[in-house]
Amino acid sequence: MMRRTLRVSMLFLFAGCMALPGAFGISGKSPRLYNPSAVVTLQGTVKKVKVIAGGQGSFTGPLLTMKSNHGKKLRVRLGPIGYVASKGFNFTKGDKIAVTGSKVRYKGKSILIARVVKMDGKSLLLRNRQGVPDWKAQGS
Repeated sequence: MMRRTLRVSMLFLFAGCMALPGAFGISGKSPRLYNPSAVVTLQGTVKKVKVIAGGQGSFTGPLLTMKSNHGKKLRVRLGPIGYVASKGFNFTKGDKIAVTGSKVRYKGKSILIARVVKMDGKSLLLRNRQGVPDWKAQGS
């Protein structure tokens, strides 16, 4: 019985490892949306936090809806949920944030692919200036 349990556990572990590259955006198959020439910095308030599941070549992570100080709503894509949490960040409705990132069109809507998010005097570095994800450099 213990051998069967061990085999089933190993099977799930193997399946989980096979799913990780796509789920966390490290497969190299995801489209490169970050545009270094379209970088903006916006300040505002988090209106909604949603965790979106990653598909092929993507990652599961938080998607913020932010209302800028200019009154415009914008979706903000961060990074893998595990990476964001490991840096001590947890976003909730009402948080005041400043986001520097690449403002691009995705599926017909404007989104901000965050490079740096500042909140409560702390900075969350997600990507370098060329848009290369920090979690890839750290092996997450």
